[in-house]
Amino acid sequence: MVTDYSGTSRFNTTEDRSTSAEVCIASAEDRGTSAEERIASAEDRGTSTEDRNTSVEDRGTSAEDHIASAEDRGTSAEDGIASAEGRGTSAEDRIALAEDRGTSAEERIASAEDRGTSAEDHIASAEDRGTSAEVRIASAEDRGTSAEVRIASAEDRDTSRKTAALLHAV
Repeated sequence: MVTDYSGTSRFNTTEDRSTSAEVCIASAEDRGTSAEERIASAEDRGTSTEDRNTSVEDRGTSAEDHIASAEDRGTSAEDGIASAEGRGTSAEDRIALAEDRGTSAEERIASAEDRGTSAEDHIASAEDRGTSAEVRIASAEDRGTSAEVRIASAEDRDTSRKTAALLHAV
């Protein structure tokens, strides 16, 4: 095999091709050996098949045991049915209890509605207090105005006194 100037490998001679043929023959011989191994393996599997037949016969006996066991389970199933019937009564008790809780829930709803009315009363009361507070503020403003009038009046009296004192001094 040679590589040309482009870097591509190619067969150049029949010698290269014959070497490749020898590799193929050796590979085929290996496959022949592999085939012999497969035949031996198949013979081993034949023995294994005989073992399996014996095992199936053993399982036949085991199947009889399973039937007896299933009959026992049948009895157990009857016990389970009786137990389930007992649980059925318990389920009825739970339903009655849930219905009682439903009534209790209705009572809680009515109570909450009553509290809603009470909340409305509180709001109205707070609004009344708000009005009362506004009246007090107006009253305080009136008193503030009255105080301003008194201050002005006192200032007038003071001015008046000063004027009188000046006139008296002259």
